[in-house]
Amino acid sequence: MRTLRECEGGRYRVSQQAGDTVYWSHKSRLRSGKAYAKGPHIDYQLKKKDYTGRQYSDSERSLINRLLRLELRLGAQWIRERAGKKWFELTQNDLKKEWKDYFQRMIGDADMKTNDDVKTRIFAAAKTEGQAKAAHCCFLIIQSEGWEKAKEDYPKNTWYRHLRILRAAGLGDADISAGKVVQLRRKVLECQVVHSWNDLYQKAA
Repeated sequence: MRTLRECEGGRYRVSQQAGDTVYWSHKSRLRSGKAYAKGPHIDYQLKKKDYTGRQYSDSERSLINRLLRLELRLGAQWIRERAGKKWFELTQNDLKKEWKDYFQRMIGDADMKTNDDVKTRIFAAAKTEGQAKAAHCCFLIIQSEGWEKAKEDYPKNTWYRHLRILRAAGLGDADISAGKVVQLRRKVLECQVVHSWNDLYQKAA
């Protein structure tokens, strides 16, 4: 969760934190994100005097503690301006695509463990060696000075060209805003989406 709290820059702005929960743009009428560890959330629910939901066994609670929930809320303005259809016409695939677009960009899609891996992928993604060197230098400035300071040092077009190269190299916004390959990447790439208790039992085995 600490890595998620530090994921800012570009589309992501941590707007609120509460215990084990992180919110991005929680007042936005377009899209907002929310992440929380499911285990502490269930523990909180079970302690409520008026809780009437399911009672979980010790083995189930152990599995729940391994879940990280990532929620995306699509607001009324998004449906009016970007959906291209009425809300009741949205399909499950439409919603999955939006979720993937929002959270995958945060994490990135390449298996990288060191800064040497980052440099290699940047040089492979750029069209010229000069662009690669400049984008890598930009990444190092972010690492040493921070996202906002680095952004101030570049003309707008140059800044976004560097970001396009960094993202083409497989870096997510969490990596770029931190100036390093975040620890979350490896954990998330090894995670699997679960849709039911059967899924959870099978994939935890």
